[in-house]
Amino acid sequence: MRMRRILTKMEFEVMSVLWEGEGPMSSTDIIMAAPIEFKQSTVQAVLRTLLKEGWIQIGGVSIHTKVPAREFVPVITNEEYVQSMLGKKSGFSMASHLIEKTEDVEELEKLEGMIQARLKAKR
Repeated sequence: MRMRRILTKMEFEVMSVLWEGEGPMSSTDIIMAAPIEFKQSTVQAVLRTLLKEGWIQIGGVSIHTKVPAREFVPVITNEEYVQSMLGKKSGFSMASHLIEKTEDVEELEKLEGMIQARLKAKR
């Protein structure tokens, strides 16, 4: 499958949970397994988009609180996604996108430290 775009932050978070999961997962399973807090409506909207665009597919149906729930599986692996993005973007473009999308100050400080160390080594 040819990727047409970079996933949004929320799409990537949901895909990460699916990539790390062991088998098909429902929206409830994703919320419970996610390292960040998701709202049910947000996860369902993201899943609809990912399904429509072919990033995920229905992997089964389970029963949650007496109600049938679709379970989803990723169509591609995390490694395939990263590789497709590396082929599409230059290193600068990828790094700039990563920095732009990162909200965590601690992560940004680590990135800054890595850049400073690399600059120092090159001088």
